[in-house]
Amino acid sequence: RLRAEGLQAVVDYSGRKLASQLKQADAKHARYAVCLGPQELENGTVTLRTLATGEEVEHTREESIEIIRAEP
Repeated sequence: RLRAEGLQAVVDYSGRKLASQLKQADAKHARYAVCLGPQELENGTVTLRTLATGEEVEHTREESIEIIRAEP
């Protein structure tokens, strides 16, 4: 969905632990990590993590796209 909205996105299918995935995303200078697990799928939300601060907030998918798009 992010790509369909014109945003860059990388998906990690490696099965590594979340901490390793976040470390790699940070090394690639990603601003955000979008986490989608069973709870988020059930709720129709995503957890948006700001990599610079470590802050995590649950948003609707549409809200998260707008937040990511608003970044310079």
